[in-house]
Amino acid sequence: MRNSGDSGRSQGRLHATELRPGPADFPLGSLQSRAAARAVMEQKGRPVMRIVIEYIGRDRPPRIMEVPLK
Repeated sequence: MRNSGDSGRSQGRLHATELRPGPADFPLGSLQSRAAARAVMEQKGRPVMRIVIEYIGRDRPPRIMEVPLK
């Protein structure tokens, strides 16, 4: 059984606001789903710097990186 929440993803691509798979991307109760939920909870409240590299004139999605700030 998969989680019923709409994760906002289309055609297997992550949107700019979603940088990693979430719990809804895995079967309900699976190890992967629980690990993704833990990762989400660990990141909440942590400041990060988001770097977005956009390719002008190319048919490529932007490259997005997050760097945790200390």
